[in-house]
Amino acid sequence: MVRLMIYCEGETEETFVNNILIPHLSGLGVYASAHPCRGVSKYNRIKKDITALCRDFKDGYVTTMLDYYGLPSDTPGIDRKDRDIYSMIDGIENDIGSDIGKKNFIPNLMLHEFEALLFSCPECFEYCGLDDRAINYLKNIVEDFDTPEHINNNPNTAPSKRILALYGGYSKPIDGYNIAKNIGLNRMRSECRHFDAWIRKLESLGTE
Repeated sequence: MVRLMIYCEGETEETFVNNILIPHLSGLGVYASAHPCRGVSKYNRIKKDITALCRDFKDGYVTTMLDYYGLPSDTPGIDRKDRDIYSMIDGIENDIGSDIGKKNFIPNLMLHEFEALLFSCPECFEYCGLDDRAINYLKNIVEDFDTPEHINNNPNTAPSKRILALYGGYSKPIDGYNIAKNIGLNRMRSECRHFDAWIRKLESLGTE
């Protein structure tokens, strides 16, 4: 069995990792744990934390579940402006990986944040008590973009901001996790290409 530490952004991601990713990966021979960082205001702190984790888990692997939206301005590669968001995010991840320079580090960023995964199935927002009109509003948002991972055309319209504008009582740790659980990992992977690629990398660790 391979050990994996997932350095994640906050309580929402920690809950998602503990209750959805860890059970999935354990069946494939990957023993994962969550390490919430409680905010990413400074890249130097991120680098210091990840470097330490890579050292502590030298016989395993360290990966990240950090939102691209809101990364510190001094993050390596953050100024990339590729027209294709997948090329852009791959480039930033590679730049972060090169900067940290640890062979057991698997850089990963969420496009553009965790809440994008929830747009994989707008119907699952029924959990929050949203009516058909609100659900259709969410569906229309999805239809305006190539994929849920493309949703974020300015700082005021990140996925979480769109949800909060519609449902002010949205709680990231509680509602975010429960909606994700109702959607299911397979549906999120089918709608979110970059997220799926990350999960496949983690799954492959179990075959080493």
